[in-house]
Amino acid sequence: HMRLNKQLEETYIDHVGNKTDLNVENDRLIAININLTDAVEAAASEYTQLSESNDSLTSTNQNLTDKLTTLETVNADLTSTGDALSGRLDNLTITSEDLSKQADDLTANNTAQASQIVTLQNEKEDLIETQNNLTATIAQTQAESEYYDEYNSNLTSVVTFIDNNGINTKPTSIELTASISETIDTVRPQLVSSMKVSYDELVDGYPCNADVAFSSRDFVVNPIMSMTQIQVDEVVGYLENTVLQRMCLSKTDFETFLTQYAGNRDVSYGLINEAMLRYYILASDHYFPDEAQQLKGLSDMEWANAGYECQKLPEDLKFIY
Repeated sequence: HMRLNKQLEETYIDHVGNKTDLNVENDRLIAININLTDAVEAAASEYTQLSESNDSLTSTNQNLTDKLTTLETVNADLTSTGDALSGRLDNLTITSEDLSKQADDLTANNTAQASQIVTLQNEKEDLIETQNNLTATIAQTQAESEYYDEYNSNLTSVVTFIDNNGINTKPTSIELTASISETIDTVRPQLVSSMKVSYDELVDGYPCNADVAFSSRDFVVNPIMSMTQIQVDEVVGYLENTVLQRMCLSKTDFETFLTQYAGNRDVSYGLINEAMLRYYILASDHYFPDEAQQLKGLSDMEWANAGYECQKLPEDLKFIY
């Protein structure tokens, strides 16, 4: 019995010891549980934060994706624009080369024109000298013609006197009068021919003189370009002062001819020169007709009566288109 009690006591002691160990273990497990609970809560909180961060990153990633798409579109546009600009640059390069060539051509043209202007000025001086010589020749021939006219008149008076007084010198006087008349008939055509040469040279020299006078103007460089009315009036005014007035030709009449000659075409510098030449041909046929046109134009006698000066011609004998 004592041994049983001892066993029970030992068993109790073991039980108490076990209980104590269980309590310690339970406390440890409770502590672990608390720690685990805290860890779970911390993990849950961290998960929440990570989830929020993930959502934020997802949104950021989407924004970046959208921006990347936009940048790719912009890049494609820039590439296309770059290609277009490259093409334009090539065109500009070609244009620049063309302009450079045109500038070189214009420089060469200006140099050539400067040389032409010098040549034309020299030719103009030669023409002026020739015209002065012709004017002197015409004046001298005119004086000779007047002398022969007066001499013929005097001879006619002498012949009349001799005839009235019965002096038998008729054969001699007739021969002398015929000789002088023949001389006068020969001189008159020469005077008219000299006038025509003078007029022809004046017209032939006009284009060169006009080119020099308007050498800095665009319509001389490009004679087929359309001119303004102010420019037309300026050129026609120059033509009047240098040619038309000297030939007793009407500026208004020439303008009428120019309008008809131009028709539906724009008036250009070149067209004015063409019209001037055609107009002069008509005037020349009137002032200096050949044998076939003698009845339609002036005679040598009509020029002689006007002293071989168109200003002294009656108005009805001056040329009108």
